[in-house]
Amino acid sequence: MGRNLELLAEDEERTTIKTKEDFDAELRFFEDGSELFLKTFEVLSSGDYDKFTHSKDATYRISYRIFRILRCSLNCSIQGYYDVGIALLRIAFENHLLMKYLSENEQLRVLREELKQLIQQTSLGETR
Repeated sequence: MGRNLELLAEDEERTTIKTKEDFDAELRFFEDGSELFLKTFEVLSSGDYDKFTHSKDATYRISYRIFRILRCSLNCSIQGYYDVGIALLRIAFENHLLMKYLSENEQLRVLREELKQLIQQTSLGETR
């Protein structure tokens, strides 16, 4: 059993080295871009939370989590764990769908509130 783990570790190291050699520029671009994106979300989310709606706050948190998941997926793929990388991509996609739903749901909620206010204003105008 110990020998199998050694072979697995050697294979992982060979795969990692080969991937980094073949795709060095692309990997550096992705790592730099994702790091910048993550730092941007840290700055944005450190602001005034009182102004955040529930869905906007959730959207920020999910976006941040998506990039963390993408980085994990990339690292797994570089090391040769392609099935794990694909599974993580699916999780990132599902989180993206959740983020999209929350942002659209927030817009619908805002429109409903505006419509209620408009109805109240017009009904108040009619009673005067």
